[in-house]
Amino acid sequence: MARCQQRSRNRTKRGAALARHARKEHVRERNACHRATTEIIRQHGLIAVEKLRTKDMTRSAKGTAAEPGSQVKAKAGLNREVLAQNWSLLRSQLRETCYSEIGIARTVSIGSKNWPIWCPGSSKHPADLMRTLPMSCF
Repeated sequence: MARCQQRSRNRTKRGAALARHARKEHVRERNACHRATTEIIRQHGLIAVEKLRTKDMTRSAKGTAAEPGSQVKAKAGLNREVLAQNWSLLRSQLRETCYSEIGIARTVSIGSKNWPIWCPGSSKHPADLMRTLPMSCF
């Protein structure tokens, strides 16, 4: 696109081709996420999902003019990778697939400060949930 002349037909065609490619990639990602969530739901009775605040996690590190941030490029790369994981898409598709597969919600969203309490390896897990349903933490 950078080498095409502005407002030319070739530039328009190249932009459309790039948009088609981006759309296909988006559909592939959603399809893979949907297949993964369906498999998780079929294998486990209760799914515990950590409430990750990606908005806070991906906050900029540039700082202010008075106090500039350090390692801004490293933080930008980390933010890019965190957003590429599509954690919110996975959580929402888990919730939707639970409703469509069996009609009830089997997902539990847990805040990060309470996360170790609910994991199967912890001694503080709720005994009633662990006794009745197989559980998956991720």
